[in-house]
Amino acid sequence: MLFLTVLNNALNILSLSQFSITMTKGAVILFAAVLDAVRNRFVVRGL
Repeated sequence: MLFLTVLNNALNILSLSQFSITMTKGAVILFAAVLDAVRNRFVVRGL
């Protein structure tokens, strides 16, 4: 949560539109979810 707040503040300082900020935060959350799923898949397989 702290990371998203820092990201939000940084993007606001860069004067990006609210749409761009929302899309960037969504992409970060999606990336984290995919990374977690892949990591868990390898842990289950024991690789």
